[in-house]
Amino acid sequence: MALALLVVMVISMVMKQLSASSCAPSHPQEKFCRADFVLRGRVLEEELTYFPETDMVSEKTYTVSVSKKGHIFKGELTCGNVTIITSGSDITSGVTMETEKEYVISGIALPDGTLLTTSCEFVMPYSMVNSHQRRGLRFKYNQGCPCKMRRCYGDDCTMMSDWSIDGDTCLWRHTNVFNPNDCYSKYTYCLNNTLGVCGWKSNRMFEDCVLDDSTRLTMTGEEIRV
Repeated sequence: MALALLVVMVISMVMKQLSASSCAPSHPQEKFCRADFVLRGRVLEEELTYFPETDMVSEKTYTVSVSKKGHIFKGELTCGNVTIITSGSDITSGVTMETEKEYVISGIALPDGTLLTTSCEFVMPYSMVNSHQRRGLRFKYNQGCPCKMRRCYGDDCTMMSDWSIDGDTCLWRHTNVFNPNDCYSKYTYCLNNTLGVCGWKSNRMFEDCVLDDSTRLTMTGEEIRV
């Protein structure tokens, strides 16, 4: 009983720390690299824990089935059912997942093996993960973990190239309002080139997306540099 209470207290403390500040925009590669675990699994069950004598949910516990080793992209996990805990409210960075739906889930592993996730992590229905992001999960994101990303907005992006502002950093251009369909997040990775310098890996989908964003923002009176 004492051990169980200690585990609950540790989970509560971690959740409070994770939710203490709002999540800054993060590239899927950043979420992958900072995570202790990243997996693809099917949600089998959701269990709710309530604050004493209230109808307020304190925690959600998900049972997730990982069907094969290839669906464990990062972390010391085994195939089968795993338990993942998140906060009971989106106000404290909790997530909600639908049963019988397959997700990509990343998060933190406590020393006792407890797995935690929040809305700041990579949590997305697998059906919404595009082919570039799936390739990233399999190997590209891990290759890029030595690289860093720096966000810039508006005039801060002036005179910056597609390659890094220094040897280990890629410049991630943002519009003034965070775009959930961000071209960088959807279609590219920050990787070392043959000279060991970090830069964005360009491709046709990424280039077309950036061009579409540039055209749209020009029509609305905003500006984006590519």
